Amino acid sequence: MRDTCYAGILWMVVTCSVITCYKDHVFQEYRSLGCWSEDLLSTDRAIPDLLNDQYQQLSQSPTRIKDIVSECAQRAKVYGYSYFGVRDHHHCVSDPHAGLTYSKYGPSSLCRNGTGGPGAIDVYSFEGSIETEEELPTDDQTLPSQDRSKIQLRPQPVSAQGAATRDSLLPGARTSSLFLNGSVKPVSIEPLFEEIDEMKYGDFIPVPIGNNLLNNPSFELPLNPSPLDGWSCQGETDDPRGGALSRYSKDHHGNGRYSGICYARLSEWAGPGQYIGRKVKPLSVYTFTGWTQLLDRKNINDIHNMELWLRFKKRGQKNEIIMRLARRYKLSEDHGWVRWKTSFQMPASPRGFRYVFIFFRGPHRSVDIIADDMKLVEVMNIPRWKDKTDKLIETYRKRSVKLRINVPYELAATQDLSLMGIKVQQTKHRFGFGAAVNTESLIGNPKYRDFFFKHFEWAVMESSMKWPQVEKKMNHVDYQQVDKALEILEKHNVTIRGHCIFW
Repeated sequence: MRDTCYAGILWMVVTCSVITCYKDHVFQEYRSLGCWSEDLLSTDRAIPDLLNDQYQQLSQSPTRIKDIVSECAQRAKVYGYSYFGVRDHHHCVSDPHAGLTYSKYGPSSLCRNGTGGPGAIDVYSFEGSIETEEELPTDDQTLPSQDRSKIQLRPQPVSAQGAATRDSLLPGARTSSLFLNGSVKPVSIEPLFEEIDEMKYGDFIPVPIGNNLLNNPSFELPLNPSPLDGWSCQGETDDPRGGALSRYSKDHHGNGRYSGICYARLSEWAGPGQYIGRKVKPLSVYTFTGWTQLLDRKNINDIHNMELWLRFKKRGQKNEIIMRLARRYKLSEDHGWVRWKTSFQMPASPRGFRYVFIFFRGPHRSVDIIADDMKLVEVMNIPRWKDKTDKLIETYRKRSVKLRINVPYELAATQDLSLMGIKVQQTKHRFGFGAAVNTESLIGNPKYRDFFFKHFEWAVMESSMKWPQVEKKMNHVDYQQVDKALEILEKHNVTIRGHCIFW
């Protein structure tokens, strides 16, 4: 039995030995949280079945055990859930709140071979590597991340019975060093007992164009315990307790005294956000700006991706829609305050929206997210903007031209020159319109090439001049494709801009 085994459950030697035998092949992505009881007679399960998925009864061979846990892990990962389990050897269980609820009925001794037992669940977590003695990623690696860009999110309402059994503050909120040293005083966010409908909590709030739609955007006011009227750390679920939320005075952006901090996060999907469904309008365009900072209290010294998302449901439709608004790559605590700026248009929805939630997500759950000076404003929709633009073009981008035409004497003596027609066709202009050029398309796609030369006078290589493209293998530099593209551009007198040597 390997010495890494006892990071799992100490009271089940049989389970532990089997898990250890396959650790190198199966359990690298997740760790065991032990064996826990389930109340099969209650509708308030510790962890519900995942889409009612059920597997064939397993033999107790190591190979089949590996298959059931691995397959359940993959299904949970597809939905972006950070905790999952196997019950009674053939039930895969998981949901967004499993990290909160798996221990509600206490530990069990009925699990066998890592696949649970009758009324018992072997529970696993994707995000345990930071709390173990396993080797951490090097500086040029990122921690495992849940790619939710193609995932159809399912709203997960919390039952009143289930919510009543849990404290509104996560356990990690009180055990965090931030709480123990007095740096934060988390607000107790009221749990939600049903899928949200913002209009049940008030009428539409008309916000003048240019005014901030967000409540308490700089966190200078006390935090509101209602998730409908202020900030929460819920991220991608309907339960606002995805993390603990507090004002933070140790660091802030701008002239205020506070920022907001989302800590003790359950998962990568948890981050600061706010409901805005009673303020946004279909087809209107909005601009978002704000500042965030990462706080790496556990000193994992890793880099993270971070994203800004919008999730909403059109009234009268069943499925939730998600939109990624912005993404920042390779962030760390060393970057300090990072500015966000993006624009988006709400889609058409004749009956409006049931809810709209804007939020951040992305860093590993051990990393805290600090936010400040958030601003969301509607952009003015100028009627007949094209007419206005055409007038500006006439004023600033056109001028009178005098043409001198030399006519042979014989023609001038015999023809009435006032009847002569003159046609002028512009073949090129001097305005510096440019675009990023895809090298392969420029070389091999005539339609792409013709379109570019018709509309643009400047060019920059899209990726082919970047270091990873020209030196894919160390000390083997290859500019052949780039040189072909540059030759084509130079023949057409296109001004070329280069790339920086290193990003």
